[in-house]
Amino acid sequence: MRWNSESALTRPPAVRALLAVLVALAIVVLAAGGTATADTLFSDGFESGNFSAWSQVQTGGDGTAVVQSSIVRTGALAAQLSENARPPGRRPMCERCLPPRSRT
Repeated sequence: MRWNSESALTRPPAVRALLAVLVALAIVVLAAGGTATADTLFSDGFESGNFSAWSQVQTGGDGTAVVQSSIVRTGALAAQLSENARPPGRRPMCERCLPPRSRT
């Protein structure tokens, strides 16, 4: 069955009423959904010049973790983690443990 504007007008009144209710309900749900927020949970642009905001900085083998200024995306500083020979199961990383978020 193909849809066209004429067939929509010739539907039984009960079907048109049901469609109108569903459209109205969808509008109410979308309008009352609330405002989405994007709270920042953690931010460290490394502008402090160190890893003090991080819970753990890990390298393996001959790895290094430095705050440097030669390659950055934004700001003046960025982290650089590197290593040549990685022991199995270890990768360089920075980790920040966040406290549970309170629900108010």
